[in-house]
Amino acid sequence: MRRLNVAYSSLSGNNHLQCVADTHAFLWHLTKDRRLGVLARRHLEATDHGEAITIVPTIVLAELNYIIEKRSLSLDFSEIVEDFQKAIMYRAYPLDLDVLEQTSTLTRINVNDIHDRIIVATAKISNCPLLTKDEAIKQSRYVDVIW
Repeated sequence: MRRLNVAYSSLSGNNHLQCVADTHAFLWHLTKDRRLGVLARRHLEATDHGEAITIVPTIVLAELNYIIEKRSLSLDFSEIVEDFQKAIMYRAYPLDLDVLEQTSTLTRINVNDIHDRIIVATAKISNCPLLTKDEAIKQSRYVDVIW
């Protein structure tokens, strides 16, 4: 399991690329899974080195916890949260009313998954590309996708 690097970077005067991570991107980064796309991997590694910023919607953290429990993965969710809180280049984005309102405008996403809509809404509100392999999200063209 990969630990989140607690990189400390001076954000003043630096223009760090910001992306929003979906659940698979974040999970596969933590588990060093080869299914993680090359460009997504580069961004997440840059975040680990203090050279980029990754926004993680809180729904992604909730899904991650669920997946760890459901699949009995050898990941410690409490440890992930502890690392996350220390790593200033990773930022949690809350599920708030603005995100919920934005989800209602995402009718072109050909999925019935509210989680994906929340993640896309977060990327739209943040005006950031989304790290995802999801074809329905790519085809919707609501946000730029990096994989």
